[in-house]
Amino acid sequence: MEEDKIAESKKRYEKEKRAHRGVSFNRDTEQELLDFVDKVNFSQWVKEQIRKELLK
Repeated sequence: MEEDKIAESKKRYEKEKRAHRGVSFNRDTEQELLDFVDKVNFSQWVKEQIRKELLK
């Protein structure tokens, strides 16, 4: 089926081309951090911060 081929292609792309890193937040002691990341495009924000560090 065409849908199965598309799904398999997406799965293969994710595995071969993308890397994921997770971040956890403690709701009791880091709520302010969690509130902040909920208001921004977190992935883009992290990438911008990394680029800034690399330019130092």
